[in-house]
Amino acid sequence: MTWFEKLFDHISSLSLVLVGVVGLVIGIADYAKNDDKILYLILLTTATLSIGLGIERVIRFRRLEQHLSIVSKLLTGSIGCHQLVGQNEVYGTAIRLANTAQSQIRALVIGKSTKAPPEFAEAIARKLRESKQSGVPIKYEAALVVDFEKATKDFYDGIDRRLSTYKKFGVSDLAEIYLLDLKPPTGFDMFIVDRNHVIIGITKLSGVNSLQQGLLFENQPAIASEFADWYDQNIIRQTISYERWVHTQNQT
Repeated sequence: MTWFEKLFDHISSLSLVLVGVVGLVIGIADYAKNDDKILYLILLTTATLSIGLGIERVIRFRRLEQHLSIVSKLLTGSIGCHQLVGQNEVYGTAIRLANTAQSQIRALVIGKSTKAPPEFAEAIARKLRESKQSGVPIKYEAALVVDFEKATKDFYDGIDRRLSTYKKFGVSDLAEIYLLDLKPPTGFDMFIVDRNHVIIGITKLSGVNSLQQGLLFENQPAIASEFADWYDQNIIRQTISYERWVHTQNQT
């Protein structure tokens, strides 16, 4: 129900109450002054019914909204899915989940090399460094889907900036970037932490590089494992590492 529909329902319900009160006041005030008691009894009865109906509508719609809210929360909790709105929430949530990683972080990026802001790459690099220092290193893989024939210099410059970030934090050995040639590059961005959490990123507007919305599956190992297997078996196996691609280009 839209805000306009809710407003209309509340106004109509309150109008019934108001009309009923006015009718009740008029009926009581004039009842003793007139001989035609039947007419005023009808007015009083109608006014009372109007008040009762209006109050019942207000209570019923309020209860309906409460029940719908409860059902929505139950459904959201049962499937473990939550909508992320806005770039800050999408990447902020991704960073939060990345900090819980224990073995591997997987990323799938469609069409661009640097959709995420620089602080996202730094957060990933910082987590990798912490894991390395603790003696339990975490692996980070990012598969970038692009049309090789249409990839611009900015695309590859973006990759080099990311690799420079990983090098600055001393984790170049833990971060790997892969390229997947796809014409045209289509699909959804994806961020998988271990086999526990998944974010599916959505870019709704053409020409906008960053993600504006996302679907979060947090603490959903069954779903996350399916996506991780799909990523390993159907995406990575078809890619070429960026390091190997650069080597190939230098030989041609």
